[in-house]
Amino acid sequence: VHHNGKKMNNITLFILLVVSYLVATESQKLTQDKIDAYVEWLDKHNPFPGKKFQIVPVGKGEEGYVGGLKPIASSDIKAKEVIYEITTDKALFMDEKDDQDRPLVPTFSGILSLLAEKSKGEESTWFPFIQILPKTFHTPLFWSPADLDELKGTSLHVSLEAQNISTLKELDYIRQQEKLLQRIFPSSDTDTPSTSQNLPKEIKTSDWLWAFSVFRSRHLKIENFLFMFPIVDLFNFANKANVDVIIEGEVVKLVAAKDILSGQPLHINDGLVGNRDLLDYYGFVIQDNIHDYYPVGIGLDNSDSLYMKKKGLFQRKGIKEGAVFPLQRLSVNQELIFALRIYHLSVYDFSEADNAFDGKMISVQNEYEVCNSLIDLCEASLEGLTHSIKSDNIMLNKKIPFKLRSAIRIRKAEKRILLANLKLAKQILEKVEEQWQYRSYDIPTGMKEEL
Repeated sequence: VHHNGKKMNNITLFILLVVSYLVATESQKLTQDKIDAYVEWLDKHNPFPGKKFQIVPVGKGEEGYVGGLKPIASSDIKAKEVIYEITTDKALFMDEKDDQDRPLVPTFSGILSLLAEKSKGEESTWFPFIQILPKTFHTPLFWSPADLDELKGTSLHVSLEAQNISTLKELDYIRQQEKLLQRIFPSSDTDTPSTSQNLPKEIKTSDWLWAFSVFRSRHLKIENFLFMFPIVDLFNFANKANVDVIIEGEVVKLVAAKDILSGQPLHINDGLVGNRDLLDYYGFVIQDNIHDYYPVGIGLDNSDSLYMKKKGLFQRKGIKEGAVFPLQRLSVNQELIFALRIYHLSVYDFSEADNAFDGKMISVQNEYEVCNSLIDLCEASLEGLTHSIKSDNIMLNKKIPFKLRSAIRIRKAEKRILLANLKLAKQILEKVEEQWQYRSYDIPTGMKEEL
């Protein structure tokens, strides 16, 4: 594919497609009549006499919301009081199989169920709900290359290219499921061709990206299924949440986590989410998010003579191979330390491996290698974060675009986390080196260089 005489790869084309989609839909605003129709529909769709909230538009500059609506308390609410209740049969859900009669990936089922209802227009029983869903998104999936450059060096930037490639591959896979698509989109009008050679056009890239972004940011997992509830998705995020989501079988309850005054916004905290994931999934960040983290993956070397034994130790601890561990600013992740201790096990200290399960040092040599691994990891990651915390703070005190502000918050948080862990690892290393001459068991000194 060429653009302005220049050859483009799939990622560049992908970004141009989503930016075009963003511009094309920017003018579609949420109006009061749509909000009123949604509220009326919700009361009929899932009558709940004890409802303790009302839906209002999000104010200008308010953070932590996906879309333009938010719930606020309609009266004073006591702690542990049920604010709302809904069952899975009132959720948007589809359990489908592909053309090879294999169960469809839950995310695909959710995306297709949303697209199927959207394609029906006003004939859909879900029409008022679909009308209030966001038409545009601020997730990096829709950012321009210039905006994405501000994320360079962060863990999020590393994962975005892989995410974009997988999204295109997923759409291509769905487009090949002719029988599945004919079941979901039975219409035979000229805009929905059903012949096999034209079938890939049935789901436009822009429609898939819209449904993908909506479902990804609004679903709730219950057992192995993903549901989209037509109200739970409006209860957005804050560091100090005042609403808990409680799942009891097929019933989802929204329960006050503390006393709430009438008129106060209602917030949940979905699994202690850091800004990296909030931006990636929902398109916003929270200032000074206490749940920020830097992901670190540990994979065993299958050419290692101790590979199977180390894998067994991982399994015994309940750690999957290739697991990702979150580094945070205030403490070192103990599961990561365990994984590194097992990773650096040698034939000389393998008999002491059980110490790792008790949170203890395996050997001085092993601990020395663990500390150096963490130091190397932090230093290598910091090399990619070229902006200083001081310069980022100066920028944050200025009036800057939302995307730039979000990117700065991500890279600043990751840099602080890496610097804190680097400092801590060096402090531990100093203590380890002090213990070297007093070690009670260890690899013989003469073998250190050999290893």
